Amino acid sequence: MPRAGGVGLTLTRANHAIHLSRWWNPAVEDQCTGRVHRIGQTRPITVYLPMATLGGAHRSFDENLDALLTRKRKLMHDTLMPPDANAEADRDELFRATVQ
Repeated sequence: MPRAGGVGLTLTRANHAIHLSRWWNPAVEDQCTGRVHRIGQTRPITVYLPMATLGGAHRSFDENLDALLTRKRKLMHDTLMPPDANAEADRDELFRATVQ
C-alpha cells in the first residue's frame, strides 16, 4: 500500500488496505491509509498490518517496528495537539502572561 499510495492515487473504490511493507515514518503509512478514506468513499474500510511474531518472551522485528511507530505517533500527537486536561486554563494563563 505505501508504494501505491505514494504515487498520488485516490483509492475511493477500495475497502481493504494492506500495508505489506511497513515504513519507519508513520506519516507515510498514515498518508497511504488516508488515500482510501478520501471524499467519495462509501464503503467501510479495513486496514491490515500483517506482522510476523516469535511468541514467548522474544519480540520480532515487526513487533519492535510497530512499537516504534506507535511511540512516534504518540510523540507527534502529544507535541502538536493541545492536552485534553486543563486546556482552557492553560490557554487563559498563556494569554494573561502575554498581555502583561
